[in-house]
Parts: sequence; structure tokens; C-alpha cells
Amino acid sequence: MRYDSLVNQSYHLAHFAIAFLILYWLLPRFIFQDSSGDRLERLTNLFVKACYFYIGIGYLLVLTHLYEVLAVAFVIACVLIFPYLRKGKIEERENAINNFRYRFYDALESGFMLRQTVANWRGRNVLPFKRFRPMRNSPEVPIDVSVLGKGKRDLRWMVSQLTNLAPFWLLVLVIGGSAYIRYFDALTQASPPLSDSYVALAWMKYIERRVLFHDGFYPAGFHITLAYLHKFAAIDQLYVLKYTGPLMSLFIALGQYLVVSRLSGNRYAGIIAAAFYGWAGNIFLGGVWERQIGTNSQEFAFVFIMPAIYFAIRYLQTGKRDVLTALLAACSVAGFVHTLAYGYLAIGVACAVGTALLLSLRQFGMRAVWVSLIGCISAVESVSQLLLAKLIHASENDSVKDFINSKVSVPPTELKPWDYVAAAGILLTLIAALLPKKTKVERLPELASAVFGITALLFYRYGGHLSHSVVIVSRADDEWAIGSIFSIGMGLASVWKLIAFMPKYRILEPIVCASLLAGLYQVNPLQPIKAIKMEWESGVRQYLRIASEYRPKTWTIFSQEEGYDLALGNGFHTYLRDFYAMYDPTGESNFPTRKGQTKPDKYIAPDAFVFHEKQVYRLPKTVGISTVLEPTYQRREQENALFAKWLEEFEKTHAKPDVYYEDDNLVIYHFKYPVDPLNNPESVVNGPEPLHRKEH
Repeated sequence: MRYDSLVNQSYHLAHFAIAFLILYWLLPRFIFQDSSGDRLERLTNLFVKACYFYIGIGYLLVLTHLYEVLAVAFVIACVLIFPYLRKGKIEERENAINNFRYRFYDALESGFMLRQTVANWRGRNVLPFKRFRPMRNSPEVPIDVSVLGKGKRDLRWMVSQLTNLAPFWLLVLVIGGSAYIRYFDALTQASPPLSDSYVALAWMKYIERRVLFHDGFYPAGFHITLAYLHKFAAIDQLYVLKYTGPLMSLFIALGQYLVVSRLSGNRYAGIIAAAFYGWAGNIFLGGVWERQIGTNSQEFAFVFIMPAIYFAIRYLQTGKRDVLTALLAACSVAGFVHTLAYGYLAIGVACAVGTALLLSLRQFGMRAVWVSLIGCISAVESVSQLLLAKLIHASENDSVKDFINSKVSVPPTELKPWDYVAAAGILLTLIAALLPKKTKVERLPELASAVFGITALLFYRYGGHLSHSVVIVSRADDEWAIGSIFSIGMGLASVWKLIAFMPKYRILEPIVCASLLAGLYQVNPLQPIKAIKMEWESGVRQYLRIASEYRPKTWTIFSQEEGYDLALGNGFHTYLRDFYAMYDPTGESNFPTRKGQTKPDKYIAPDAFVFHEKQVYRLPKTVGISTVLEPTYQRREQENALFAKWLEEFEKTHAKPDVYYEDDNLVIYHFKYPVDPLNNPESVVNGPEPLHRKEH
């Protein structure tokens, strides 16, 4: 089945979506409590807590070598059942049992309920004007109808519906466009984008093998999350990898909408902020725009930056304990995933705390102490990963260590036009925060947003210059994109209040928002994000074909380095250079025979696939790292040439190997073991005993 076929993508997307909804929507509703009446805030609250919960038990289960679906399900079941087993919970237990009984009988009557629902729906649509006549006569409809003629009441009702539904549909439009440009690659190209995706794929598989920090210490929170999704989705890990990266970058855009709309009270400003990140993020991210379709720890950690700032401000305003626990979850997850993102999150939370203390030490002092305590707890949890790595004697990750210790001298970052727009947004937000007739609680969100915007701008301009850190210099655009778009959204909300002061003309709000979106589309049309690839597309598709046609652990791929990450956990992988170095082309068997031996190699899987590149895949010369990879490409050309010579010698005494796949760039040869591996007692791969016996 073709990778990009509708049936194939529908099947795998359905599995992924169901697994995600079970893990991050259904189960959290039963595990965690949330008092918020805001649906999006409630969903965010549950999501961050679920991530925190799963990463925590994931570390525990991997460390104890118990990480499996049954173990995860057992822990979740215990957490669900435990509250009902405590003393004094008799009434809750009875209610839970009755609720289950009611749901069971409701399920039996689902056919009747479905018919009733359809009938009600049809009734609402047959006589809409009679049903909504009281609304049409309401004096609260936000439009001046004094100049309207006949039918003005019906028009008032239509305008009311437009103003109520417009924010939802405009947000759907923004998220839909953002999903299109991000998921286009995931749905049409099997090869992972960027080299980092291969690392994430391998580390996810190591977690499933219950191995922590295989290649040296690196926060494993994201890879534990990927492993959960794969365990519950039951599809190839490559699909989980391809679908998760774009989804997380969509969540960053949705986070912009959440924070801007809730802190400013203006949904349209939040929609524009989400559109800036979702549609036009390339303006702010520049050369790292392609990371939006990659699957990286950094982008996953970025998901929690804006929610953490939002929860910090909300807790300082309300003092709700549920919001405080959500703040702890958001901070801790970021610390478990990516240190740099956690530092940026800490800056935002610190700005909120500092602003609250400046406004009123008496009113916000105790709450600020609690937020600070949450920050300390999350910092300890983040550092505990390093202590855990030392405890299990994990080595240091050399590439990460070199990257962190690298120094560079750069001048202050030059501000671009959109940076000045963000600065203007900060100024407008600050002015709005200082307007009179506001309580300190009402003033806090805008003032904290302005302080965070100023801090983020200064960090972007001078962070790399003062620290000389390559890490900060190389990630400045990624972090500032979040801060700048947030500042633009809050500034736009301040300007938007001019329209809000005219309640009879609020029909202008969706029109202005739609016009801004149309203008943004004209300036920056939606184009699917294209990222660099590390190997031929056909090679990855053939891996998926092999994995679907042959049983796990019964096949070996001989290819270059990228094949290792793909085959890990499903089959076996050996480098192409090892193939012609180990095997004798003049051996007696058609199956690879080791040099100096006469029998086929029983130490490899019974189906061997050799990936021979007719043309070695190369990155375009316009890509910066292509020059760094040039020695690798030259080595691969030599290896493929040596294999071609080996194959030429092999064909002098043997039949030509079966061609499993061939195109202009790649040919895959299939070597099959001469004895059925299911009835081969000597097979090391399949064990000392045959998997089944024939009856005689």
C-alpha cells in the first residue's frame, strides 16, 4: 500500500488520534480534577497534567525495566480506583457504580438516542425563526437597527449569530491552515525531516526497550511521550514520529490563542496571534521554520511555555489550587524535556511574579511565594534527571556537551521590521495596563505581559552577545518568535478595545479579523513547509513495506546510518560496508556466506535486504551542512562502488539476487535463507527450537 494513499493515511491517523485522545483527553478527565469553566483552559490543564503524570511514571517504569502496556495500564487503573477505596468514600463508590450502570443501559439504548438526536436536530432546523424569536426581539443584540427597514428583527438575529460563531470558525480556519502546511509532508513523504528526527526515533525505541540515556545523558521526557503514543497506537514508530512533530507545533500556535485571548479578554486578538505563528511563522523563525514539521524535544517543550505563563498569572489573580498544580505540571514537563525551553519558561514565570510583587506585596505576596516554590520544585525535578544519569552510570552525550560548551563572539542581534512591530505591541500593552480605573488584579495580566515582552526582547538582542553561548545564539529566533508574537497579540488586543467600546457596532470585529487574516494570507500565502531529508524517499517507503510484509526480527537491512534508526526494534540493521567485508562472493550458497566458511550465515535474519544506491543521496549545496557532510557522501560512494564489485563477483558463480525494488536512484536486493526459518533448529535468530513442528 502506498504511503500517501488515502486508505493508508486514514488507517494510521485514526490509530494515532484514538491513542492521543485516550491518553490526553479521556483518561485525564477521570484522573485529574479541574474547576475551570473555560473549555480550552480546562483541556490545557488536563493535557499538561497528563504529560507530567505519564513522564513521571515512564521514568519509573523504564528505570525498573517494567515499561510495557500492561504495566502502564495497571498504574493508571490503580490511580483511577484508589480514590474510591479510601475510608469515607462509600457514597462516591456507590455513585461511581451507579454511573457505570447508567452508562451501560444508555449504551444499549444508543440506537433510540441517535434517532432522537437526529429528530431534534431536524426540528431545530425546520423552524429556526420561530425557535429564536425571543432572541430576535432582545434589546441586547449588538447592532443599531434604527436605519433598517422591513425584516430588521430577522437581520438582528442573524447578526447576533454571526458575532457569536465567528470567533470559533475563524479559529478553525487558522488552525486548519496551520495544519495544512505542517501535515502536508507527514501525509505525503515517508522520510523523516531533518537529522534530529532520526535521533528522536531511535531514542523513542530505546525507551521501549527500557534503556535510559543510551547515547549519553539527554532529558528523556519527550521520548517517553513518543513511546506512550506508539504503545497505544500500535502502528509503526515512524508514523508516530511523523504525526507528533506537526501536532506539537500546532499546539504552540493554539497556546498563543489561549494566552492572548484569555489574558486580554479578546478572542480575535488571540486568533491573529495564532495566525502569525501558524501561518506566518517563517517571518519570525527564518531559517528554522522547517523545524515546525520535525519531531524535536525543543518544540515539544515550547508547547508548555505560554500555558505556564498563563497559569502563573491566573494563580496570582485567583489563588486557585487547581491552577497552581497545572503550573507545576507545565514547568516540570518543560524541565523534563528541554533545558533551554525550561529556562525561557522560567523567565516568563519570574516576570509574572516580579510584576505581581511590584503591584502589591500584601495582595500577591503569599501567592508569589507559592509560585516560586513551584519553580524550585520543577528545577529540582529537572536536575534530578542528571543525578539519575550519574546513578545508572550513563555517559555524557558528547555532541550535546560540545554544543553547550561552544563559544562565539557576536554583536547584538540586529532588529528586523517585525521586531519593531513587537516592540510597539509591548508599548501598547504597557499603556493599556497603566490606564486608570483598573484594580491591581485587572492590571496584572497586561503589565506582566509587557514586562515579559521587554525581557524577551532584551534577551533576544543581547543574550548571545553577552553570554557568547552558541546555544543561545542559535536558538534566539526560536524563542523570540514566541515572545514577539505574544507581544503583537497583546498589543493588538489593546488597540482592539477601541472597537469594543462601541457595542452596537461589534459586527465590525469579525470583519476586521477576517480582513487581517486575508491580508496576512496575501502577504504570506500558505505553502507546505519543506524540510531537508537525509535519504531517498523510496528507501524509507521500502522499509515500511518490508516491516509490513515480514514478521518482526526475521529480516535484516544492510544500508547506511539512517537505516539503523528505522529498523531498530522491528528488524536488524548492518552497515553496507560490513556486508562486502564479511561475506565471500564465491561462497557455495546463494545466501550470504561468511569468509572462511562454507555454510550460509545463520547469525543474521533469514531475509536480508541490501540497499544499494546507484546515486548517493546528497543535500543541496544551498544547505549549510552539506559541506560538513561531503566526506560522508564520498565515503558512501566508495562503499557502494565496492558493493557493486562484490555483486559482480557474486554473479559469476551464482544467480543474480532477487530485486526487491529498483528505481533510478536505489536498488534493493533480497537474499533469502535456503531453509524455512520456522523449521530451522540451527537458526540463532529464531531460537534453538523451531517455532512450529510439522506433523508426520
